[in-house]
Amino acid sequence: MSRSVIVVGGGASGLAAAIAAAEQGAFVTLLERLPRVGKKILLTGNGRCNLGNQDTNDSHYHGTLPQAKQILAGFDAAQYFRRFGLLTRTDAEGRIYPMSGTAASVLDALRFAAAQKGVRTLCEKQVTAIMPKGNKWQITAGDSVFTADALILASGGSAAPNCGTDGNLLPLLKKMGYTINTPRPALCPVLTEPQTVRALKWLRVRAEASAVLGDPILKTE
Repeated sequence: MSRSVIVVGGGASGLAAAIAAAEQGAFVTLLERLPRVGKKILLTGNGRCNLGNQDTNDSHYHGTLPQAKQILAGFDAAQYFRRFGLLTRTDAEGRIYPMSGTAASVLDALRFAAAQKGVRTLCEKQVTAIMPKGNKWQITAGDSVFTADALILASGGSAAPNCGTDGNLLPLLKKMGYTINTPRPALCPVLTEPQTVRALKWLRVRAEASAVLGDPILKTE
């Protein structure tokens, strides 16, 4: 008998997790709080969805996560999406984009793959309660109650409230006894006087930048 899996969150991670679980033979239900899945995908890469970089390797990683080498070496984004029929192209800077030039193609590839694998997708289902019930999980979403053998939480942090990523599940998990590290921005704007940089909007440049606090230079890249 197939194990049942519930995935909470219909973004890129949630869709990929749902597909992976279904490929292992699980009966998968994906719960998304918004009217449709993948809203944030459509905004990535200025609407073009940068899937990765041809030069991705651990030499560009400056963090301390010990699993980083294994993660970076073990996943080829372009190859992953080719499995679902998505053609890609690589620009002069090594950035990988869908051949169509639009993020909608990426979302469609994930949506259609999930449907083809038998994933049941339910939108406008905001999770309000999660409870362990013996060796199963009981999930309340709106006026519906679901039970599953396994639960995958892919609801994101709090980076994009207008796209449904507002950290609403974090207090719930903390109440259940899980340790929650406070989400902190990893990719965010530098606030300046608007008129100073208005003409630079949408421009990219390879340059050296330094973080300065008072006199000392804290870091240069």
